[in-house]
Amino acid sequence: MTRPRLPELRLRTVFFLAFAAALLLLLARTWQLAFLAGFLAGMFSPRASRAVLFGGLGVALAWAAYLAYVYVVSPAAALSALVVEILGLDASMGFLVPVLTVLLGFLVGAVGGLVGYTGSRVFTWRLAPSEPGAPKA
Repeated sequence: MTRPRLPELRLRTVFFLAFAAALLLLLARTWQLAFLAGFLAGMFSPRASRAVLFGGLGVALAWAAYLAYVYVVSPAAALSALVVEILGLDASMGFLVPVLTVLLGFLVGAVGGLVGYTGSRVFTWRLAPSEPGAPKA
């Protein structure tokens, strides 16, 4: 039984894949599955550090874009100030809600990226070096 090989994608493509997947999940009202956008980025990343970075950045920037849209279209700033007041902070600290939301998106995407990278290395073959004396990637 042979294991499949994943195609090598450019880093911009991996980032755009995570961003687009996270944005589609947000627009489908399934933000809870943002982990899968990071997972998708991790599957195609060449290194674990890049999988974590691009998975996290893709989800975080998609969430930031969606939050910017929500803040423009609806009175989300008032709701954010209300949430901060309920937490016992000053109403002027309303910026904390979107900042913490984007930070949470980064963490979810980064964990998804790491799990996706690990899964891709477990279930796929690594390409052998082209020359016998070439260093391994």
